[in-house]
Amino acid sequence: MIEQIKEKIAAIQKQKEELTAQLRNDFAPMLKPLFEKTNGKIKSIGWSQYTPYFNDGEECVFSTNFNWGLSINGERVDDIKALAWEIKYHLKGDPKYPFKPEWDLELYGFVEEFKGLLESIEDSFYKDLFGDHVEVTVNADGTVETEHYNHD
Repeated sequence: MIEQIKEKIAAIQKQKEELTAQLRNDFAPMLKPLFEKTNGKIKSIGWSQYTPYFNDGEECVFSTNFNWGLSINGERVDDIKALAWEIKYHLKGDPKYPFKPEWDLELYGFVEEFKGLLESIEDSFYKDLFGDHVEVTVNADGTVETEHYNHD
């Protein structure tokens, strides 16, 4: 009986690995319509994902970093003046944040659309798909790159 259970678990694990490999191949092409919508403004989008090594006594939980670790075209979103954090307050009508000419509201909208889509997927999915302690870059040409990510 125990052998049957082990065989069934092994078969399920094999199926999971095969499906994950298939989805890994399909993930970037599924984002192609969103890349095309940007008319070349976004050629790649990336983020870091990892389980912290230490969390001040709390459980260390894997997460993706779309809010503060997102990059487009190889540059961190937080470092792009055209995507200043004040834009979201300007768009909400806050008079303390008048429009600035260096802002790119169209690009901001595209980034928010990508973020919304990526955040709608559970973090555990990304861990299965791309691994832990990695920087993930999805390119408009349908390729995905991952590299080891060093963090504290």
